[in-house]
Amino acid sequence: MRSREFLVTAIATSVQTNENWLHPLALEGPDAAAADEVSQAVAKLVAMWSSALGHVAPQLSGYQFRALEAVVREPGVNMTGLAEALRVGPPACSRLCGRLEAAGLLERRSRPGDRREVVLGVTAEGRRVVKAVTARRHHELAASLARMTPDDRDALVGGLRALHAHGVGHPREGGPGASDT
Repeated sequence: MRSREFLVTAIATSVQTNENWLHPLALEGPDAAAADEVSQAVAKLVAMWSSALGHVAPQLSGYQFRALEAVVREPGVNMTGLAEALRVGPPACSRLCGRLEAAGLLERRSRPGDRREVVLGVTAEGRRVVKAVTARRHHELAASLARMTPDDRDALVGGLRALHAHGVGHPREGGPGASDT
């Protein structure tokens, strides 16, 4: 089934079975208004993040950059670990790493002591790209934060901490991002 057909089927099934996590109007009241405001702010932040990547490394997709960042955070990660971190299957992860390796940003090598296991490392050029994109993102975000009052900045940081503490990025069973296993 093609992806568009799958999405239409999933949405139709969601509406029919009352799986509200796919339906944009599932929330009502203050939670819906807050979710809408946060969603709009996140969309602008994602656009800024993408713009920074586009200025520094237009040849990379956001997904490829996420893979580089993951390997920078965990040097020597194996393919299975990276696939899990990115929430993709091993074949997709292998193709992704192949593209990054061909671009000279990532290297695959056998783990010392276990030549069957492939571990990943970021090349010097890959580290340069990650550092440059991260610096640009931080600069643009700092400029936005500088335009805010200290109280607004404190409120934002507190709200983001609370959002993170209450499960953003941690899929719940049956909801968006939940694993199929």
